[in-house]
Amino acid sequence: MAIAYGYYSGTVPPQFGLMTLLTDLNLRDNRGISGTLSSQLSQLTALQSLKVPGDSMSGTVPAQLARLTSLHTMWLDRNGFSGTISPELSKLTSLSWLSLHNNDFSGTIPPELAKLTMLDELELEQNGISGTHPPQLGQIASLRRLNTYSNPVSGTIPWESLAQLTQLYAISFSNTELSGTMSSELAQMTSLWNFRVSNTLVSGSFPIEYALSTSLPTMCAAQLSQALGWSKCLNGESALRAVHSCFEFAL
Repeated sequence: MAIAYGYYSGTVPPQFGLMTLLTDLNLRDNRGISGTLSSQLSQLTALQSLKVPGDSMSGTVPAQLARLTSLHTMWLDRNGFSGTISPELSKLTSLSWLSLHNNDFSGTIPPELAKLTMLDELELEQNGISGTHPPQLGQIASLRRLNTYSNPVSGTIPWESLAQLTQLYAISFSNTELSGTMSSELAQMTSLWNFRVSNTLVSGSFPIEYALSTSLPTMCAAQLSQALGWSKCLNGESALRAVHSCFEFAL
């Protein structure tokens, strides 16, 4: 069922939970939708896709939604949801896309999310999430994109753990309180083409091993050559195929 893009206002009726054969609930981009997500939606056990991004919803996300074990897409982004990210979400073992960005979530990233072994996309950016990146995230072998930017997360980047994610193509840790140094283990992420770590406390030299990786398709020449002195890497001796400002490196 799709009622999207401004055609609906009011609250999400708990009676929606009676449509037990529903597989897709799409209420995206209805700024007139307010209120909370009803725990009654947990009765939609056939639901595969829950999309309510771009609405005006608030409150906490019911832990009962963990009963939706057929769910493969959960988009709750661009609302006013608050509270912590429930470890109960780790029971959604069919989930491939979890989007919680641009809300008011607080607390830490639950290490239990590592149980989401089919997850491709984890978007937690622009919230109030603190604490550290749990190294258990390195157990999500299918993960392709990890965004936690614009959160007060701190600690060091779990390089050894992230290096296990061979399908990871995009990471954004910008505008956080992360610290520590860069690591040569970045070169083990052979699918990575978008890495953002600007406006953090991360220091040190950018690993030359990554620049020489044949998988690297794009790089911001202006920032890298000026800040890191990579003249050799940018004069044609590496395997760079395109150079433009799609990366943010501010170490």
